[in-house]
Order: sequence, then structure tokens, then C-alpha cells
Amino acid sequence: MTSSGTTSLIRKPLKKPEFVWHGRDMEVQLFVGNPPEEHTIPNQYIYLTNSHLNTQTSNVIYYFFLFGAKKKHPIAVFQLIPSDLATWISPAKAPFGGIQSIEKSLCDEIIFLLKCVEKIIGIKGGKRIIIKTSPEKYDADGHKKLYTCYKRLGYEPKEIFKNHLITVTDLPFFHIIRSAEKRRLNKCRNADFTVILIEKPDIIEVYDFIRSVRDRLGYGLSLRFYEFENLAETFPNELKVFGVYDHGKLIALTVTILVNHEILYNFLPADVVEYRCYSPMVMLMDGVYQYCQQMKISTIDLGISLDHLGNEKTSLIRFKENLGGKECSKITWQKNLDTQTVIRAIEDCGTGFMSDDR
Repeated sequence: MTSSGTTSLIRKPLKKPEFVWHGRDMEVQLFVGNPPEEHTIPNQYIYLTNSHLNTQTSNVIYYFFLFGAKKKHPIAVFQLIPSDLATWISPAKAPFGGIQSIEKSLCDEIIFLLKCVEKIIGIKGGKRIIIKTSPEKYDADGHKKLYTCYKRLGYEPKEIFKNHLITVTDLPFFHIIRSAEKRRLNKCRNADFTVILIEKPDIIEVYDFIRSVRDRLGYGLSLRFYEFENLAETFPNELKVFGVYDHGKLIALTVTILVNHEILYNFLPADVVEYRCYSPMVMLMDGVYQYCQQMKISTIDLGISLDHLGNEKTSLIRFKENLGGKECSKITWQKNLDTQTVIRAIEDCGTGFMSDDR
């Protein structure tokens, strides 16, 4: 309270970056640990947020922010962690990491950012960087720009996966799926199955259902319960669970993640083996599709299609395409960093300086 009787607002001091590098009309800031809350870009993917990254790893997270000439808000963001003494990765465990940038950012600016990243990795003794990127159709123009940047800096595709996305339109789901899936959807309807968005799902029951289905198929579940619980508690509004019921009996469900306000990721689907003659997954995706229509979400990400051994699963690809999924690439980039690479990075972006030295 001031002497005049009015309440004064006390602003939290801005956290200072560990390092800052300057280029021509651009700046890169590095934060180790939690970055300032205001350092975000419009419609940032959930997997690139501090909140999500902290659910994925206990390692120290390195946050890089690229600023343009105006330097008010970042024009690109990037995070990564040291996986071991030699390898640095982005992301820790999420479906993807990599760089996300605004539309007006330039390739030269992104390259400057990557050179600053390489410099830090080299100084820390790292020898390799691996970047798992988002599906190309998340942002087709941005993907082309980043592809050019990675190639110009000598990054090579380590893995290229087939990813499938469903574009949500005003058309009913029944109109975008193929004939075989239409018959399966009608079969579920004729059996009086119902699909719902499960309000306030019991996380233990959801996890146990998925794990039991995976165990019966011999797949197992790499996601531990405490990780799933942490994710659900951290993102109660972004994590949505849909279920298909046979007169009150849960026979299929999927856990979805709202990546941003445009994209919903089909994260953990599972269905009871005895009901596969009905294919309740088709009805499940009908419910997810209708929810996206209601919420104005334009894309459903069905993910990549691998079996429990990490091999491409053609039957799953075919099923996703029968549901209206369209194929796009999802690239994991890799670059080996030798001494000359680090020296060039230092020459191009400078040594940088501690923020307190300015």
C-alpha cells in the first residue's frame, strides 16, 4: 500500500539468460532450467513448453530463444537436454521436439540459432545432436524452411517415419472413411455401442485398461503410471479421454493430447481384444472427430505406425488411411559435431557472454 492509500503492483524481476549471442538484427538467449513465462511464441506446441518438458525428464533442460530486430517476443524456440556425455537430444521423451518458429522468421536467423546451440554442445563436450521434429503437415511452409536450414548446416535424416493426419472439416466422419470402416461403424451402432468424452476420468482405471490390453497383446507399456499421472495432473484441460461402451462396459478408449488449439494428438488408444470383430476403434475415432468439429480443432494426429519392436506396421498404416488419414513425413535429424564444427560455430555466432556482463 502506498502513502496515498492505493495498492502498488510489484512485478517479478525478469530472469536473466545464462548466455546471449548477437547477430545482425537478431539475438539468441540461453536459459538453463526454467525460462521466463513470457518467452513463448503464438500457438506454441505443448511439447515445447516448460510445463510439459518438466514431466518428461529430470535432466537439466537448455532453452534457446531467437529474437528478431524488435526483440520484444521470441520468433523461434528450441529446447534440448544432454542424453549422455556425447549425445544431446530434442525432445527428452515427447513425440517430437525441434524448432518452432513464427511465419516471418528467416532461414539465416534459424541457422544462427542452431550455430549457437552447436557451440554450447561443443563447449559441454557433446559430440552429437539428435532432433526429432514435428510432422511436416503441422506447418508445411515452416517445415520447408527448417528442412533447408538443417540441410545447409550439414544435418542428415537419421529416421523418416510415415505419420498420418486427419483433416477435420464440416463433413461427417462417415463421409471421409472408406467402405470397410463404414460397415464397421454401422456394426457398432447396430449393437447400440456408445462413444463419449469421459469427464473427470479415473486415471488409475484408464492406465490399467491400457496396460491390460497391451499386456495381452505382448506389447507392454513403456509409459509408467507416475509419468501418466503427472501428465494428467499437469494438463487437465489438454488431456482428453474418450471411451466406447457396450451397455456400460468399457470396450475401447483413447487418451488424446491437445498439442495446440489446432491439433489433437491420438496418444494412447486401446481396445478389448474380444470386441475386435466390431472394430470399436472406428466408433471411437468418430467420437474424437465430432469433438474436434465442436471445438474447431482442424487436425487429428494419428501418429506414426510402428509395432512393439519399432518396425513399420503396414496393417496399422492401412487402418489409419481407411479412417481418412493422410500420410506425411516425420523426420529425426542428426549431426555429428567435430572440433571444426564447433570452431566454425564460435566464429559465426561469437563466444557469447553472460547476461550480467552486458
